[in-house]
Amino acid sequence: MPCFLWGHYDMRTLVIATAMLLATAATAWAEEDCQLKRYGVVAYETDAGSHIYIPATIDGHSTHLMLDTGSFWSIIRRDLAEAANLSIGNADFYLFDVAGEKLTKSATADVKLGALGYGKAEFFISPPVPGITIEQEGGLVGQNLLAKVDLEIDPAGKKVSFFSQEHCKGAGVYWADEAVTLTFKKQPKRAAVGSNLKKFDKNQIDMPIVAADLE
Repeated sequence: MPCFLWGHYDMRTLVIATAMLLATAATAWAEEDCQLKRYGVVAYETDAGSHIYIPATIDGHSTHLMLDTGSFWSIIRRDLAEAANLSIGNADFYLFDVAGEKLTKSATADVKLGALGYGKAEFFISPPVPGITIEQEGGLVGQNLLAKVDLEIDPAGKKVSFFSQEHCKGAGVYWADEAVTLTFKKQPKRAAVGSNLKKFDKNQIDMPIVAADLE
């Protein structure tokens, strides 16, 4: 005959224990959400001017793109866009490149930086560069791509790490036990440098401003 053992449980103890369990689970969940998530690491090369070039794939076509954290938008050469059979059309606004060339055309392409897939992204179209193949240098990566991630550049290891922006305050530092977190406000510019945005205010660059004391 089976034997059943019955015990006595205080309901208050049970409720408290359950509450503690839920609190522990919530804390663990919050800590997990706070963890720094690295999407991937991409090794890079530099030219004589120390510009950073990362391997990239534009709609399946291999190239190298310059990492330009100061560029408002990403750009690829026309001959690369044509080699990748991209559909080139009129952009919603125009830019000027470093040579003063007015860029009015753009194309949307599936882009990968190293093995990291970004999905579809818009690129302005620039003229070809004589003497340099599209495999060697196909364009540049600007803020319309870089603003979607937290970026870490490691000059000693010649690699770039891409991190999720969904982490808790101060959790972006993993290489030190202590770090200082600065709070900044954004002050939108009237117009982005080298562009004419007109009604496209949502694309304007916000400039971070940090309060500081100089001694």
